[in-house]
Amino acid sequence: MQIFKRKTEAFDELTATEPAKKNYFLDRGFEDIKATIREAFALNQITAQLRITKLKYAWATNTGVDRIALAILNICAVAALYVFGSLLTAIIAVLHAFIASIVIGIIYVCFGITKLIDHLYLSRNKIAVVCDKCHHSSPLPGFKCPNCGSIHNCLEPNVFGIVKHTCNCGQKLPCTFFWKTKNKVTGAKYARKDLEKVCANPTCQHMLLVKESRPLCIPVTGSRSVGKTAFITAVSHLLIENALPAAGCTMEFYDSEKERMYRESEQEYASGMTKMTEISTILSDPSAFSLSFYIDGPDISPRRLLHLFDIAGETFMRNEEHERQLQYSYSDGVILVIDPFSIPDLNDEYGYWLSGADKAGTDYEDPDRVLALLVAKIQNAGVLMSSEKIDIPIAVVINKIDEPGLDEFFGQAAIDAMRASCPEASEDEVEDALCRQFLIAKGMGNFTNTVDVNFKKARFFACSAIGHTRGAGKYNPVGVLDPIRWIIGNTDKTLAKKLGSTAVMAVLGGSGLV
Repeated sequence: MQIFKRKTEAFDELTATEPAKKNYFLDRGFEDIKATIREAFALNQITAQLRITKLKYAWATNTGVDRIALAILNICAVAALYVFGSLLTAIIAVLHAFIASIVIGIIYVCFGITKLIDHLYLSRNKIAVVCDKCHHSSPLPGFKCPNCGSIHNCLEPNVFGIVKHTCNCGQKLPCTFFWKTKNKVTGAKYARKDLEKVCANPTCQHMLLVKESRPLCIPVTGSRSVGKTAFITAVSHLLIENALPAAGCTMEFYDSEKERMYRESEQEYASGMTKMTEISTILSDPSAFSLSFYIDGPDISPRRLLHLFDIAGETFMRNEEHERQLQYSYSDGVILVIDPFSIPDLNDEYGYWLSGADKAGTDYEDPDRVLALLVAKIQNAGVLMSSEKIDIPIAVVINKIDEPGLDEFFGQAAIDAMRASCPEASEDEVEDALCRQFLIAKGMGNFTNTVDVNFKKARFFACSAIGHTRGAGKYNPVGVLDPIRWIIGNTDKTLAKKLGSTAVMAVLGGSGLV
């Protein structure tokens, strides 16, 4: 009951500042029926009181037969008003209420049907908007009036209208996905999705360039120098240049800034380099940012908007984010990248074999601490109790398997041995088992247990984002798309099927580990 009360109060607070005119029937229809009935009985009562006043006056100012006649006349009038007047008022009030209630009832039924249809359209298609500044997510953003620029945060069927709202400036705005209205200045027709949008978070109100779409949000996390940026570079290249065209899909960048980010990453892909994720000192800038692009094609409706979130490892580890990391609460899955040479046992055994460039790009942060921080951030974003399991899939990715000594654990011989011991296991299951076996052998059994204890669904993957020593030529990624496909497969079977099609596998060739 308290939750319902809080939601009602929050909606009332939001609508109090909505720059739109309320629909009479949805706002005051039934209230005015009751008011009209109360007024009718009150007027009847006032008329009767006037007759009583006249009776007293006639009795006081007349004598004899006149006094008696006027008294009888006024007494009959008062009785008629109280008996027949009340009865007639009641009959008329019932007829008025019945007819008005039918009209308002029909309007409410239309309102309910329209609201349900609009809600089902948004929920079934999983349409939402993610702000790239504050990371707030909502089914609908704020919409800007094309005439006066006022922001409408409640542009859906509600007390302001069934299929359209009227802005305080007089401009009609469509409030459902299927309705269109005319711009009163230009005469051009537009749907709700065509309006300019702003973040629904009232403390942000950042302008959004987003098109109507279903977001797929995947934060890539980890400490410094584990290869998060290289992983995103490899994933975006393989998706945009290879997998999506092979699947018959098209892509479009979210905006020019995201396209610029991709073009820069393509230069790094060609050179085999990767730069450190920038840390902004401007507190108004987001600490986490995303490479975002639309995916469209046959059987994909609505279009998807893939967000690959990145954050500087130093910021992540020091809890120095400028904004609350809300993307964890609604993400389709989280990728935790770990550097195998951050494991003391492996580093002691093979660390001296690393090249100078690889040593400089090695992370030595304890994976257990990194995992604990990630769990805490997800719990904070989703307001979860520490005892609750996280209902977000996690892909734990062991990166840099091209480094010395790791072929023993992830090479073809290790894969064949695991397949022989588990002949009915799928490729993902074989890879998961290889990774768990490696971590346990290197003293990281507690790490794997912590993952399983905190997450309802977890899978381990091995990959090499660059495929060789950094700066030694073009990227040659191995296994980077597997965790992406697995995460998408948990929430979006249609897109996952396309990314796992025979045509895509043929183009990617040996991009997978197993």
